[in-house]
Amino acid sequence: MASEKYGSIFFPFRESEMENQTFLKRTRNIEDTIKSSIKAFFKTRSGQRRGNPIGSTIHEYKHQLIKPELMFGIEDEIKEELQVYFRGIQFPSIKITQELDEEDKTPSLIIKITFSVPGKNLQNLLVTI
Repeated sequence: MASEKYGSIFFPFRESEMENQTFLKRTRNIEDTIKSSIKAFFKTRSGQRRGNPIGSTIHEYKHQLIKPELMFGIEDEIKEELQVYFRGIQFPSIKITQELDEEDKTPSLIIKITFSVPGKNLQNLLVTI
């Protein structure tokens, strides 16, 4: 069997079977690797990991009612964070919306990200916090 090249492990974790053994599913291209890394970035709070400063401040805003005119500033802040931790990747568009779950009344932040890697097409990613 020829060996395949992989980028990293998918986040959130998923199982994959190979030759009747279960492994964590791995990414196969740079776009999927970056998407997984961005998801992990947003799921990690800034300062949560000792010795590894990666993480987002987006969690500070989850339980606040944010006026639409203030959302632009938060989007700019998140874009700056992404540019610091994901150098060489362009983020032409970041749009954040806030939704309230009708049943349990908990707020969610929906982050729509468009990014590009040099020499590749634009990619879209949706992350819910």
